[in-house]
Amino acid sequence: MIINMADKMKDDEDLKLESLFASRPIADNGFSDRVLKRVRRRIWIRRLSLPVAFAVGGSIAVKPLTELLTALFSFATSLPSAVGLSADLIPSSLIPTGSTIMLGLMAALVFVMVGKMLED
Repeated sequence: MIINMADKMKDDEDLKLESLFASRPIADNGFSDRVLKRVRRRIWIRRLSLPVAFAVGGSIAVKPLTELLTALFSFATSLPSAVGLSADLIPSSLIPTGSTIMLGLMAALVFVMVGKMLED
């Protein structure tokens, strides 16, 4: 038999409070269950709305962003060697394409968002 120290140290006020809350629940014809179900549904909607909005916005922004990055890389490679990237410094095969960079950034953001969701 396990003896709980909190049970041993109850005074008269604790016993009165315990007897007050030990009553049977009030019959509410399922109202409490419906309220809890609605609250849980709203919590899930709030948890999922940001990732869904991120996915929709990210899918819309992928094409313009890749075009922008491609234009920036082509501009950077067209600069003179004293200002921009020289062919001797970084070979062109090592410079990633815009779509590869975009995919990596999106994967990093998804990783951060999943971590935030798991914290909640």
